[in-house]
Amino acid sequence: MMTTTTGNSASIEDVDVLIIGAGFSGIYQLHVLREAGFSVALYDAAADLGGIWYWNCYPGARVDSHVPIYEYSIEKVWRDWYWTERFPAWDELRRYFHHVNEVLDLGRSIRFNKRVVAADFDEAAGRWNVHMADGGMARAKYFILCTGFAAKPYIPAYEGLETFAGACHHTALWPQEGLSFKGKRVGVVGTGASGVQVVQEAAKDAAHLTVFQRTPILALPMQQRKLDRATQDKMKGEYPEIYRKRRDTFGGFDISRREESALDVSPEERNAHYEAMWQKGGFHFWIGTFADVLLDERANRTAYDFWRDKVRQRIKDPVLAEKLAPMEPPHPFGVKRPSLEQWYFDVFNQPNVSLVDVRGGPHRGNSTPWGAHREWPPRARYSCVGDGLRRGDRRAHADRHSRHTRADPQAKMDKRGTHLSGHGHFRVPQHAVSLWAAESLRVLQWVFPMRQHRDHLLPFAGPLGGVPRNNQMSMKSRIV
Repeated sequence: MMTTTTGNSASIEDVDVLIIGAGFSGIYQLHVLREAGFSVALYDAAADLGGIWYWNCYPGARVDSHVPIYEYSIEKVWRDWYWTERFPAWDELRRYFHHVNEVLDLGRSIRFNKRVVAADFDEAAGRWNVHMADGGMARAKYFILCTGFAAKPYIPAYEGLETFAGACHHTALWPQEGLSFKGKRVGVVGTGASGVQVVQEAAKDAAHLTVFQRTPILALPMQQRKLDRATQDKMKGEYPEIYRKRRDTFGGFDISRREESALDVSPEERNAHYEAMWQKGGFHFWIGTFADVLLDERANRTAYDFWRDKVRQRIKDPVLAEKLAPMEPPHPFGVKRPSLEQWYFDVFNQPNVSLVDVRGGPHRGNSTPWGAHREWPPRARYSCVGDGLRRGDRRAHADRHSRHTRADPQAKMDKRGTHLSGHGHFRVPQHAVSLWAAESLRVLQWVFPMRQHRDHLLPFAGPLGGVPRNNQMSMKSRIV
């Protein structure tokens, strides 16, 4: 690693590899590249480790992959680490990152509060010039964006949002100091994973909670439980096999499905297997049932009907049950990644919880008509959740809101590179190669090796250990 000083005394960090993002993928890249002898620096706009788990600190935020799937397969990391729950919460995940940092001695290569706003490639020098919001700069031969594939907040352009009188918060931009729902009128827009988790917590002590639903969420039972050291010591003997299976199993989990059709067994046998997967919790009911559930519409319908009937048993109001778990599926089961819930459907039996179906009209629990949803109290706390991938603009500034923008040979170039919607810009050479390393559980990351030489295509591994099969980046690699 080399640091130079410019004429105005500003230092420039010069390394072989510059990584953006201190989440699972970025930290793993830092570890393996340093072990391989590269000089590496990792920058993150956050003030601490964790990537998405630094920003996701809203009430109820937790991972939906069970222990030990959502952790590194590096033995010296997992050998002395113990979780408290089967599905850890955000604060425990932060503690895990600190443990990883201590074991792997990564801190000396990490720079926090470094928001990247632009990067351009110097063809003559063969190096990236990466510019920070604070005016700083770094240079690197390899520039790796480990910023995640869906970390960019999406804030809908709702009419009146700018003049909303109450407090407004996005789950991806939650105050680090936290906030309380107690005694407040709370509105939650969106019923994806974050929405489900916020609703479960807000329903506990909010004066009133209004949930705005566009599409019913086909959430599955988490089946959360506490974990003690003795249980995990026994589990650790199976970790190597679990991690091997994680790489070779459909879905990237240690979950096996029955390699037969759901239609080739009797209804009794089929439902018994569905029930067993339901009780196991997590994603077992999604990817651990039958081989054709995600391939055959008739088989898929048997899974949906089972899910629907299990959920409707928990909802007292039949009108509300139809909105949350309709008799006819809103879409085939499992084609959207399911969220996990603990008591989400039960909260709609509470008198302080209302549902507004924005496609079919409002509804309050206990079958009480509510009137138009725009009558929702104007000073209520507003919690907006959404999907960053739906955002219309294709910005690409290398921080937690990053998204990849393809190099377009016909794109209008300014003096430093392709302009990208004002949030910064990257000059991507026309011959750049973008590689999507998303095999199994590997995190989406974009690698920009300069020039077309194959020796620039490093076999970067995913965040969970090892390298892709046959030393290839991914079956989804593509040239742009």
